This record gives sequence, C-alpha cells and structure tokens, in this order.
Amino acid sequence: MDIKEFFEQSAGRWFSQRTSNHITSQPIKNGKSNITMEMLSGDAPEVIKLCKQYQIEPGIAIFGLKVIWDGTVVGEQKKQTGSTVVVAVPNPENPDIGKLLRTNGDVEETSFLDAIASGGNQRQSLMGGTPKTALPPQDSTGSRSWGGPPRPRYLAASLKCRYSIGQDDVLTMITEGKTLYAEERFWFASPNFRLRTNVLQQRGQLTMASLATEIRLGVT
Repeated sequence: MDIKEFFEQSAGRWFSQRTSNHITSQPIKNGKSNITMEMLSGDAPEVIKLCKQYQIEPGIAIFGLKVIWDGTVVGEQKKQTGSTVVVAVPNPENPDIGKLLRTNGDVEETSFLDAIASGGNQRQSLMGGTPKTALPPQDSTGSRSWGGPPRPRYLAASLKCRYSIGQDDVLTMITEGKTLYAEERFWFASPNFRLRTNVLQQRGQLTMASLATEIRLGVT
C-alpha cells in the first residue's frame, strides 16, 4: 500500500473514539467524533492553492484529502467542529516516504496529520494538547480548537511534517517544530476498522499519548 492507496482507503465517513493520557498535567480524557474524508485530485483548487502557499510545484502533488470533523469530549458541553486539507508530496525516488502539507493557519501542537484521521475529539493537541502555561509565551496563544483546553498553536510554516509507509502498511507521520515532536501511526485492522496512536513530546519530554479506534460508517 502506498500513500495514495492509504488516503483512498481512508476516504468516507468514520466514527472515532479516542482516549488521551496527559502525562504531566491532566487526567485521562475520552472523546468521540464523526469524521468525513474526501479525496481530492491533484488539479483540485484546494490542492493547487496549498502547493502555492508552500512554494511547491502543483504538479508534484498528485492528490490530497479534505477532512471535516464534528466531535465532543467527555465532560465538556461545547462541540468541536472544523475542517482541513492535507496534501501528500511523495519522494520521486521512493513514494513510500515524502512530505505532507496542511492548509494555512495555525497548527496545533501535535502532528497536524492527525487531521487525516481524528477530527474533533482531541483534547490535547492537533491531536492532543498541552495547556499553554506549559510553554513559553512565544509558543502559546490559547487555542481551543479540536476539542481541548487552551493550548499552543504553531504557524504551519514553522512545522515540518513527513510520512513513511512500512512493508506492514502502517503509515507513520512525524511532525517536528522548534520545541515539538509528534509521532502518529495509522493502520487498518480491516478495510472498515482503523487504529491510530499518537505520542507528543515537548522539549524532549513525553507529555501526551493517545489511542483511537475508528469504524467506517459509509463512503462519500
């Protein structure tokens, strides 16, 4: 399975349940979300626009994925909704590795790739999150998006995201910033059942780990 096949298999409507453990601050949190993922062709306006923002030739990116989420966190009344576009740029010599781009704006402190699969149940960062008081002032703005408490946000340009797919068809996404390291792993137990793990480090220290199980509800 290559990155395009993984995106194609991810397309559709999903129900996601997520458990997140904040190692240094908050208790374990549970959340759930409905996620819709739609494949985009390389000539889609969203893909072309995103490539231009990252100063990448649009023809190099042959596809993208639009993600829409609607979720809640146990103990919180406010629903978390939003959307993003993710574009894969495979390495021309080895398509099993490459770069990932995300729509402009603020990117939260976990792997922005979590957008591909988790949607609105993140209490911690872009898939998990640390309260902004845990970081220096220049790193925090108090975002509440993606279903969590105030947490730091990062400009997309300040984060570097890459992917790799192993022979076991596990997709690994790594996002790195000045003080951030996030690693997510996605795999299909069956065509309609996907699992995802995420670990987040701040300044070299593990701050959050999570596990999500996702069941397909239908195709788009």
